[in-house]
Amino acid sequence: MLSQTAPNLYHFVWWRVVCDEAHEIIVHHSSGPSDGLLTLLGFQSRHRWYVSGTPFPHGIDSLRAALQV
Repeated sequence: MLSQTAPNLYHFVWWRVVCDEAHEIIVHHSSGPSDGLLTLLGFQSRHRWYVSGTPFPHGIDSLRAALQV
């Protein structure tokens, strides 16, 4: 996972964080948020972009997760 291999990236305040193929990362399961989502939320940034070629494949839960990012 990124947080283990590059912890110094968390020390910056980023202008923009872009999450490509976000529908694969931002998925909520009954057990809670995915590890990918938690990693993404760990970055301090002014803007976060959700980029995906598949619009909300998991229905309303995908939309809610995307708005959280």
